[in-house]
Amino acid sequence: MDPLNAQERPEGTEESPNQKSSECSETRLPSVTVSPTSLQLNGILFQINRQILHPLGMEIRINDGKIEEMLPPDVLVVTSHNELEDTERAGLVFTKEELATGREAFNNYMRTSGLGIVKNRVSKYAYVVQEEKNDGEEVRKL
Repeated sequence: MDPLNAQERPEGTEESPNQKSSECSETRLPSVTVSPTSLQLNGILFQINRQILHPLGMEIRINDGKIEEMLPPDVLVVTSHNELEDTERAGLVFTKEELATGREAFNNYMRTSGLGIVKNRVSKYAYVVQEEKNDGEEVRKL
């Protein structure tokens, strides 16, 4: 099992309709639950924000009670900053310290576990990231 403090879903329990992933695979791996804190500590949340969400003016954060008082702590909250004027909508950035901390956490995770998972994926599927026809075409036009 991946060391993200994942917990296996008990046999016979099913995902709720909101948790079901799109039907894209001929085989399914056993489901696991990963805590938001684990994603943060291993730098995975950092990478999701840095590479995908921040450039689009969004971010995922762990609720600390200050973001959404009505939500329980340790849940993921997606926020958008796209209500700003067009000239200010350049996306979010990390401080130098946040970059260093996130990069170190992610690199540690990759060294201890992630690279092995990626190697297994390449061995099984012959790719790391599943691409589709014209993947990224709109961004390349910029």
